[in-house]
Amino acid sequence: MAKLSLAARNMFVQLPEVKTRIIGGSIGSDPTWNDGWVFDTQIPVILDDKSAKAVIVFTEGNWQEPNPHNTAKFPLLMMDIWAAPTRDLENSIVSYDADDLIEDILKDVFPYFHTVNKDVPGEQGNSFIPYMGAPGMIRYWGTEQQIADRSGYPIIGSQLINMSEFRDVESGNGVRARSHMFGIESFF
Repeated sequence: MAKLSLAARNMFVQLPEVKTRIIGGSIGSDPTWNDGWVFDTQIPVILDDKSAKAVIVFTEGNWQEPNPHNTAKFPLLMMDIWAAPTRDLENSIVSYDADDLIEDILKDVFPYFHTVNKDVPGEQGNSFIPYMGAPGMIRYWGTEQQIADRSGYPIIGSQLINMSEFRDVESGNGVRARSHMFGIESFF
C-alpha cells in the first residue's frame, strides 16, 4: 500500500490549490522537505507557535475485501489534516480558526480525492484534465510525469467514507487536527 500513499502525496503537492494554501510561501521552502508540509505517517515537527498547516497521507488496511472474481482491491487512504490557529508576529493567537483552515484544505482537495462521479469533470468526449483524467477513464495518481503518461497508480474511484471529529493536538498550543478516510477502488 506504500505505492498508493506515495502516489497520493506526489499528486497532492501538484494541485494548484494546495500549492497556495499549504506549500506556498516560506512554509514549503525548507529544502529538506521536498513535498513542503505533506508527510507520510507523521509530522516531524510540532506546529506549535507557527501559523502552519500540514497534511499526513498514508494507507491503512482495506474498506472492503478484495474482489474474488477480478483484480480489484479496496485500500483505505488516510488523510490527517493539521492546522495551527492564525498568529501574529509575536506568535500570539489572533484567531481560533484552525477548524476553518482544516475545512478549507479539505474543500480544495475534495474534488480530486472524492471521485465517485466517473464522468467528472465533464461530458463524454471532453479532453484530458490534469489530475482528474477524462470522463469515464481510469485516473492515475503520482508525479506529474506518471499522470501525463498514465503510468502512476490506477484509480477507478475514490470516496470519502468517514471523517473524525476535530481534535486538539496534544502540546499543540491551539493546533487542531481531523482524520479523513477515503475508500479507494483500484486494481493490479
